[in-house]
Amino acid sequence: MRILVGADAPPNPDSGAAGTVVATNLALRALGHEVEAFWDADLAHRIRHWNLHYWLELPREYRRAVAERCGQDDFDVIQLSQPYAWLAAKDNRRRRRRAVFVNRSHGLECMADAALDHWHRRLGVPQGRFPLLSRMLRTRIHAQIDRVVRYSDGLIVPAQEIKDHLVAHHGAQPERVAVIHHGVPQPFLDRPLQPMTALRLHRMLCVAQYSFFKGPQLLAEAVSRVLAADPEASLTWVCSADHHAEALGLFSEGVRARVHLLDWRAQEALLDLYDSHGIGVAHSLYEGAAKACAEAMARGLILVSSAVGAVKDHVRQGENGYRVDVGDSAGMADMILAAMGDLPAAEQISSAARLTAVKLTWEDCARRAVDFYRSLLDRKGSGQ
Repeated sequence: MRILVGADAPPNPDSGAAGTVVATNLALRALGHEVEAFWDADLAHRIRHWNLHYWLELPREYRRAVAERCGQDDFDVIQLSQPYAWLAAKDNRRRRRRAVFVNRSHGLECMADAALDHWHRRLGVPQGRFPLLSRMLRTRIHAQIDRVVRYSDGLIVPAQEIKDHLVAHHGAQPERVAVIHHGVPQPFLDRPLQPMTALRLHRMLCVAQYSFFKGPQLLAEAVSRVLAADPEASLTWVCSADHHAEALGLFSEGVRARVHLLDWRAQEALLDLYDSHGIGVAHSLYEGAAKACAEAMARGLILVSSAVGAVKDHVRQGENGYRVDVGDSAGMADMILAAMGDLPAAEQISSAARLTAVKLTWEDCARRAVDFYRSLLDRKGSGQ
């Protein structure tokens, strides 16, 4: 199968959405498929304002890039990331190419913005210098979701709640939307699981950028409760060094000495960190794939996370992890403290988390994508 893949991002294997595309491409090639990819360097970025770029420039650039490559070669599948691909999808239909057009979502913008608007108001955090203008632009960008649903042959999403939203609110046909969970880096699965210990259980780990949608204020509130209740507890937070001072400022002086900030590092370099901690914490306001949560489960950490995105698909409450409603910092703290104080239960949850995560391979992700591509090609070939 010949597959054309495009994304408006640098091909960084350690990043979120782009890393997903890189890993899937490698897995597809390992299965014997031919994958041609184009990235942000292949697309014009004359408009420096990101929302204006997404609204006015990127849809046309996606269309141009696909037309150029389809003029040089024949593909079975054209797959582009995010709803800005709608114009390329429409052009694919207009030109009646044989290829099926697949749109891949790493997280749905309209769902994210709805969650963030609510929590900006709830937490009293400003939305930027020009919130009304930003909201207007985002509304126009959200309209692209309806268009990409209309013109694509199929859509791939990383969580069931995203599929449900596309079907309920954007008219997507259920059989044209595939839920394919993102994979975990193979080294996370190949290395034997380390024993859970009482020492590890008192060490919390958060791997999340310092950004509003990651809920740093709510995370700090929950962790502060834990640190105040348990003098042996500590938190390690991996995020950009540019934000360390701001992140540390969320904690009171009384517990700040037990909060350790580390800069970003490659995925494989995180392995030793995961293996020296026992509790994985995350309190995102919105997520799609929740990749860091899956990585924590792969290393047998006791995941305590807000119930968002693929966390809802992966975590069975009290069996292989814990989840709380977004905003329930007190409930999150209670769950963390309970996990810290029950080593036998933690050992069982650790093993169950690992069993869940070992199924999340990039090979499985690629195989399921290929099965979906073939179903779409069959439908298109039969005129459905």
